[in-house]
Amino acid sequence: MRLYAYDLLEKSLSERRDLEKEVVNGRLSPQEAARRLLNAGKPRLDHVAIAVKNLDSAVEKFRRLGLRVSEPMIVEEQGVKIAMVWLGNTRIELLEPLNPGSTVARFLESRGEGIHHIALEVDDLDEFIKTAKGSGLVIIGGPSKGAEGVVVFIHPRA
Repeated sequence: MRLYAYDLLEKSLSERRDLEKEVVNGRLSPQEAARRLLNAGKPRLDHVAIAVKNLDSAVEKFRRLGLRVSEPMIVEEQGVKIAMVWLGNTRIELLEPLNPGSTVARFLESRGEGIHHIALEVDDLDEFIKTAKGSGLVIIGGPSKGAEGVVVFIHPRA
């Protein structure tokens, strides 16, 4: 199995010399290049977000489980205070609304605490948006600032 995996990796490295050039030229980190190589441009699970009424209480519960939780941070553009719970190769994002008119506040009012969204990480957001729209998915608004970069939302019913 290992020999076969090494052979496949070597073949992928040979086919993606463009990534190596971007690393050498300083346009791409070695980590990002490796991630792109191994995932071949496919969307990856970044995190699952849970809307909560009280972030401090939710954080404490995850810490009692022995999990590493980031310090809270404010994301004004989305109207939320967040904390990330680290789980190996993915995370849970805890969301508390900053004001009663925010999207997350309205979500909590109508649905209660629970899963708010599932976040995918993609290499090329513009290309992903085109592909998503071409697949019949409905994009809500446009790209905006999220906790860790630029985000776009797909309507849940789509």
